[in-house]
Amino acid sequence: MTDEVRQRKIEHVNVALGQDVSAPQRASWSDIQFVHQALPEVDLDAIDTSVNFLDHTLRYPIFVSSLTGGHPDVMNINRNLARAAEQYGLAIGVGSQRAAIVNPDLAPTYAVMREHAPHAFLIANIGAPQFIPQARHVAFTLEQVQCAIDMIGANALAVHMNNLQEAAQPEGDRRAVGAAAALKALTAQVKLPVIAKETGAGVSREQAFLLRSCGVSAIDVGGAGGSSMAAMEAERSRSRGD
Repeated sequence: MTDEVRQRKIEHVNVALGQDVSAPQRASWSDIQFVHQALPEVDLDAIDTSVNFLDHTLRYPIFVSSLTGGHPDVMNINRNLARAAEQYGLAIGVGSQRAAIVNPDLAPTYAVMREHAPHAFLIANIGAPQFIPQARHVAFTLEQVQCAIDMIGANALAVHMNNLQEAAQPEGDRRAVGAAAALKALTAQVKLPVIAKETGAGVSREQAFLLRSCGVSAIDVGGAGGSSMAAMEAERSRSRGD
């Protein structure tokens, strides 16, 4: 399991660099047009771009969503992203920390972010499927979740809901029954804000209400219109003849 998770991390990066894994949905930014104001009556130097996010002030309303970690070769990616977040005062999340929980030797690939972004708003990351028993592993404990938080000195915890990804993954965790109850129990026990995060397919209105009832503090719609983790796993499956 340890080597399998670690190898999957580097394969994700390689697929993203070499294949089009964009989500089929469109973010519809092209539907928005700004009306030009010839006499704007505004002082550009007086514009305040800061925003409050989960009781933390960001200098810009930009959130660098969860990306990677869990393989030595991706450490530079997290280091560079952390430096950018620190310089510009952004929020930033690490990729799934499952790899470092099952293999603590990989913790530095995530901890590098706090080293280079001592003041940034950092978000830890664990998958919802790992909170319920699966065919090949038991559910993560609260102690393991706290380990992920402490690993990067996190300001919040993201729980990524990637069941579509797991279904397409050759070695995926296919059980989802009980995930909502597990999420509700988690939000009641973790002291940090919990963010429910999708991974490329978005969050429907009905699911948003369900997530709110589970006690999450925020919902990351997961870049619907951006990269699709399910499409990424489909590429990995094809390479194995699956």
